[in-house]
This record gives sequence, C-alpha cells and structure tokens, in this order.
Amino acid sequence: MKEGIEMKKIIRLSMVVLGIITFSGCSQKDTANDTSSNSNSDKQVSKKSDQNTTDSAVSIDIISNGNYLVGKDIKPGSYYAVLADIEYGPDDAEEEGYVYVQANTEIDGKADYTAEMLYEVGDRYRFILKDGDQVSFEDNYSPASWKVKLLNESDFRTYMKKQ
Repeated sequence: MKEGIEMKKIIRLSMVVLGIITFSGCSQKDTANDTSSNSNSDKQVSKKSDQNTTDSAVSIDIISNGNYLVGKDIKPGSYYAVLADIEYGPDDAEEEGYVYVQANTEIDGKADYTAEMLYEVGDRYRFILKDGDQVSFEDNYSPASWKVKLLNESDFRTYMKKQ
C-alpha cells in the first residue's frame, strides 16, 4: 500500500512540475513576443526622432560669442561645428586663441552637455541638437574675429571636398 501512495505522490509531483514548465515556457514565449513588439516600436520611434533631427538641420555661420537656442536660433539636427576662420588678437602673439562650443541638453530627465575646443582652422566636432537644447560659443585669449560653420551632413561633405 505504501508503494501505491508513494507512486501517486510521484505522479502528482511530476504533473505539478510539468505544469510549471509548460506555464513558464508559454510565459517566456509571450514575453519574447512582447519584447520584439516593443523593440519594433522603439525602432519606429528612433527612426522618427532621427528624421526630426537630421532632416531639418540647416547650415549656419556663427561669428560671435553667445547662447543659441535650438528650435529658435538653430534648427534641430545633426551638425558638424567647423572652425572656418580665426584672426588672432594683438594680445595673443602666441596664437593660443580658440573657440569653445558647448551643447547643453537633457538626457533621461537629467541635464547633460557635450563640449569641444576648436583651436585651428579646420578643427571640427560633430553633435546632434534637439529642440530646446542650448548651444554656447565662447572665444578665449581674445581672438580679433572667428567663424564657426555649423554644417549639416550634405554641406559638410561639400565643404570638406573644397579643403
């Protein structure tokens, strides 16, 4: 008799384990499907945001210190900041002047920034500007004048061919 009871326990335990495995397998399959559908929607959102930034970039020249608001002063998009010209001031005999470019943005609700110093004509820096970002241009060692070109992809290629 004891053998019969033990056999029933083993069968019940096996059925419980089999049910758990079957249920877990279905859950993982559903989760995998959910993840792939989320992944597809992420890709669509990502494509849409890429289109919003890269398609609307309009090249401009910056010739003075200041803060520029993306969406108002500068169109959102992907840019190359290229130091196109710099005239060193009379107090900069060693030609140490440069232009400092800083883009302030927000990532996941937290303030962040990227920055670069452009020392020589031809120095360049690539960044993506979103609506609401702020870009600052400052010169150091008092150059007499300078020009930074913010170039979209197409204009950057054309510019580089001429160099």
